[in-house]
Amino acid sequence: MGKDARRKLTGDGQKSSLNSKMRQEKILQVHASDEGLIQQIANWYLAEWDIPIARTTQRLATHPGNNDMLFQFLILADGKPVTTGGLSNHVGLLEAHPSLQIYKPWVSLLYTTVDYRNQGLGRQLLERIEAESLKLGYEQLYLHTFTAESLYKRLGWKGIDVADYKNHKTVVMTKQLNPT
Repeated sequence: MGKDARRKLTGDGQKSSLNSKMRQEKILQVHASDEGLIQQIANWYLAEWDIPIARTTQRLATHPGNNDMLFQFLILADGKPVTTGGLSNHVGLLEAHPSLQIYKPWVSLLYTTVDYRNQGLGRQLLERIEAESLKLGYEQLYLHTFTAESLYKRLGWKGIDVADYKNHKTVVMTKQLNPT
């Protein structure tokens, strides 16, 4: 991780258990200049969802000024990138289902590496995305999923539509954020 990424770490870090040992977690905001992190995220998205590397790198390397990506976060566990996700005005689902373009912004591409799944990191990052969204004045968010509907429901998200997307029954969900 370059000095720019280290400088941009946010949060105080949290300790949580992983196989009976403590790990240090930090959430950082990914910036357009974080080329190494952007490449890592692009590699994950290619492997998980077959999203071309060039598409991801172009979106992240030109945000936030591209009217698409509003922000992107990444969780480091013991200094290793393990979870990412962000908020955007455009998701691939909208190309296949233009009628859904009335909804925005979208929690986009929340991803956790295989070794760190089911440990609460996705929930932790989603909560951070929600908090940052409120700071920016967004009180309602959207997402789509074909793998984690039950997780999102437990976290207060509600299904509003179902669409066939990439040969999956994909649930479109929304959440009204509550300013505190």
